[in-house]
Amino acid sequence: MKHKSFLAALLLIFCATSLWASNTSVDGIWYDFDNQNLTAIVTYRGSYASSYSNEYQGSVIIPSSVTYNSKNYDVISIGAGAFSNCTELTSISIPSSVTSVGKEAFMKCTGISHISLPDNIISIGEGAFQLCKNLTSVILPNGITTIEKSTFSSCTNLSNITIPNSVVSIGEHAFSGCAITSPNIISFSVITIGNAAFSSCEGLSTINIPSNVTTIGNQAFYACSNLNTVNISDGVSKIEDMAFLNCSNLTSVNIPNSVTEVGKNIFSGCGRLTSPIYNSHTFVYLPTSYSGDYSIPQDINSISGGAFKNCTNLKSVSIPNSVIIIGEGSFYGCNNLSTITIPEGVTSIEYQTFYNCDKMATIEISDNIESIGRYAFGNCQDLISITIPQKCTNIEKDAFYGCTNLTSIIWNAKNCNTYNMGSHVTSFTFGDAVEIIPDNLCQNMNLLTFVTIPGSVTSIGNKAFYNCSSLEHIILFPDTPPTIGEDIVDPILPVYVPCGTLEVYQMSNWANYNIQYQSNEYKLEATSEDSIKGYVIIENNLCTSSVTAIPNLGYYFVQWSDGNTENPRTLVLNKNISLVAEFEIAKSGTCGKNDQLSWAYDDKTKTLMIEGPGELTENYTYGIEAPTQMQNLFIDNYVTSIGDSAFYAMTTIRHLSIGSGITSIGNYAFAECKNFDDITCYATTVPTITSTTFANVGNKYYIYLFVPEDCQRAYKRDTYWCGFDIKPLIEATGVETNDIIVTPSDSSAVVAWPAISEATTYELVIKDKDGNIICTLIFNAQGRLVQISFKVPALNNDSQKSQTNGFSFVITGLEENTTYDLVITAKDINNNTIEEKTISFKTTGGTQSIENVKNDSPVIKILDSNNVYIIMPDGKKYTIIGNPIE
Repeated sequence: MKHKSFLAALLLIFCATSLWASNTSVDGIWYDFDNQNLTAIVTYRGSYASSYSNEYQGSVIIPSSVTYNSKNYDVISIGAGAFSNCTELTSISIPSSVTSVGKEAFMKCTGISHISLPDNIISIGEGAFQLCKNLTSVILPNGITTIEKSTFSSCTNLSNITIPNSVVSIGEHAFSGCAITSPNIISFSVITIGNAAFSSCEGLSTINIPSNVTTIGNQAFYACSNLNTVNISDGVSKIEDMAFLNCSNLTSVNIPNSVTEVGKNIFSGCGRLTSPIYNSHTFVYLPTSYSGDYSIPQDINSISGGAFKNCTNLKSVSIPNSVIIIGEGSFYGCNNLSTITIPEGVTSIEYQTFYNCDKMATIEISDNIESIGRYAFGNCQDLISITIPQKCTNIEKDAFYGCTNLTSIIWNAKNCNTYNMGSHVTSFTFGDAVEIIPDNLCQNMNLLTFVTIPGSVTSIGNKAFYNCSSLEHIILFPDTPPTIGEDIVDPILPVYVPCGTLEVYQMSNWANYNIQYQSNEYKLEATSEDSIKGYVIIENNLCTSSVTAIPNLGYYFVQWSDGNTENPRTLVLNKNISLVAEFEIAKSGTCGKNDQLSWAYDDKTKTLMIEGPGELTENYTYGIEAPTQMQNLFIDNYVTSIGDSAFYAMTTIRHLSIGSGITSIGNYAFAECKNFDDITCYATTVPTITSTTFANVGNKYYIYLFVPEDCQRAYKRDTYWCGFDIKPLIEATGVETNDIIVTPSDSSAVVAWPAISEATTYELVIKDKDGNIICTLIFNAQGRLVQISFKVPALNNDSQKSQTNGFSFVITGLEENTTYDLVITAKDINNNTIEEKTISFKTTGGTQSIENVKNDSPVIKILDSNNVYIIMPDGKKYTIIGNPIE
């Protein structure tokens, strides 16, 4: 078996040797021969190209075919490194049979000044003409689709080159360091310009980038020091990092709206740019010479990396809420920028975003920030405090490197991976939503004196508070002991736990620590903002204290000075606490016997409303404002009685409304209320009052007393009510309506209109066809008719206001078959018009026939001078609604 294997190996070697002949010289040119396909590749002598530098010298003519061992071979390729390092090669003739030029084929052929490439060539390898420093011109054949990496890199005298329309991609460093001067060097077929493709082309003063290009690569035009103008066509969608870095003479450039991706620092070192550069999507660059304040245009959604880099005289930047991306190093080196607000849409603060912003004292971080990159705030030496938002899940190492004055951190992150936050911190506060405290978070914070762990925390990582030499204690609020890592804190340090949890902590991993209840060693000071408004009671217990805010009559408790609204409030003291109880004037409350009634005061309409079933027995203050300011007092239908002196000397009351349920009103209940305009009493049974109930209210005869129409006589007969000017109570009917509706009949019209919350009066005016006013009715906010002026009277209706959102009223005595205009106006408390509307309507019927009221009735209806009258059996004449005619 071994003998057969050896023979097989020899056979394979023989076959391979018979297929290829390598490093064979014919007429001074070295070839690799393909014996199977009868093709030849030009190559170099030896095992690698640099073995025999200057193998080829002077002029070399490559034949289209060559004869070797009596066989004819077509020369189809110039192999990799074939002429590499042949510095004394002065010219080369390449036949049309050649279709490819290999990698580094002519690298460092410094003696060549020009080269002619046949049209059949379809590929040229990487670095094929790299460092051909005397090459001045090249015409690339039409079959080339890609100019590979470093193809003409460092051809420092190459100024004339033609790129055919077949090329779609220019590789990285393809023309770096060339002497190209043509602004149209990039053909219209090119889609991608690779990294550093034209870097250090110092002969370029203008470059035109055509519309087929989609991507301008990293450092594509880096250090083109004489580049003055860049024209980017609409169609380019991506400009990568540092594309025009250190183009020190660049003065004109445009970024079309087609560009949606912009890398970092694309114009860094372009010191002659004097105007901000941006498109509708991205803010790209602010000149470093800019001084003062700057506002980024509205609707921009991203700031490219390095956009404000080294703007040393920039003081503030206004970032619109539309921005959702702030790129790496955007504000790097803005050492006079003192404050900035990060919009809500931004979720990440990238690498070095604010690095060396050493005057940055305050930064408002969006609540939506999820990550903070390395050195994001590096060397922000004036930064004093920072708040880590709740959604933040990752803070990279050295995010706050060199922030030597960062002394206060508010940590709201629920669960965030991070490194140690620095040794200068004196105050570290955890928010109420924190769930996991990561490893090493506060390790080596030697200036921290205490730490409070909120009740939301479920886990504390390894060495979270390790080696904090000034730490005096830790206060834990979780009722369930959080899980803990190793060496979270010095074992002898007091760890205070909530009342009632000592035993459960002692049964957990906390048993190895010095856990105990906290005594109230701190001072709690709680006061009222104004002793007139209320006061505070403090009670101290073993491990808690409680505070209770007690409002004085007419006031109510609002909140504590730290925004907390609990009352009473229990506190576990972890530091000296000062609280102030804040009170406000009460606008509502309870009153009456056993607090069965409720009251509410509206300071806008100056109205006090008392509601509920029960007796109004006492003289109550109704807040502070009502007794001295109210003009309207309404007592609803369920209140049964009004007690002695209930509203004594409340002199601002002008309008009093007494509900239908009132049966009695006590002594001096409204005495000394000297500014009554009117009183409305809905009770159908006359409430009992005394001689003192309305004592010293002025001349009662000048005060209207509106009572139910059928009860006027009963009120007039009452010993004490009779002194008022008693009028029938006329009201609109409560209805459900959202619009003004007029429903006419023969000699009347039903008007319905919606209630308006701000309205205090509704004015209804009826005009005839000539515009003459024939009727004016004014209703208050409750639908009571308070003023009337008319040629024809109006019918009163029962009120249904409490179940409805509008009013309805019947206007009678109108002429039949006649057109009228209704003008209805809603007005506010200051008599200003809120809304006004005019509606025309026409009554029905006619005046051609007169019928008896009933066929069997002695009462008859007559027509006299176009007016309708009623003739009674006794011969007396009345109007249609019953008013006597003399």
